[in-house]
Amino acid sequence: MDYKKLIIREIIISLALVMVFSVIIVILSSDIGSRTADFVNAQKQLDTASAAIGSLAYLQVDAETAKKYLPQIASYLISKDQLLSFPKDINSIAQQNNMNFAVTFGNEIPITATSPRSTEITLSSQSQATMDNFINFMKLLENSPYFVKFNSIDISQDTNQQGANQLKAGLTGSVFSF
Repeated sequence: MDYKKLIIREIIISLALVMVFSVIIVILSSDIGSRTADFVNAQKQLDTASAAIGSLAYLQVDAETAKKYLPQIASYLISKDQLLSFPKDINSIAQQNNMNFAVTFGNEIPITATSPRSTEITLSSQSQATMDNFINFMKLLENSPYFVKFNSIDISQDTNQQGANQLKAGLTGSVFSF
């Protein structure tokens, strides 16, 4: 009988050891799986950071190249202070075309990440001018140093009390400054 007890005891101990090792293997395999996932995530973050550093290096080189052109670009841009001479310049262009404009400034819209500073404007004219004069005025305004965007242009032609044609023009929009 001792022999049977010894065999049963050995079998129980062997089974217990197999179960303990099985539990240890299961725990270690799940730990290895989570560590592998952590490693893959860390590798992805490292790749992203490496790409960002490479892009930054290219941007710094491009920024150095762009700095050479900055003074020339700045000379083309109208500053907020230079915008004060806009009404005088508009009337000078208008007078070349037998027109006269009243310029009214509106709200200033500040600079954002996607657009420059702009000031709302209203131009109104009632002059003895022709449509050709108005078209020439617009061409000269386009070639001026001002960046102007018109939202609406309203043009009509009437006859004044003396029987002469009179062009009425109303323009609303924005003039940009930097």
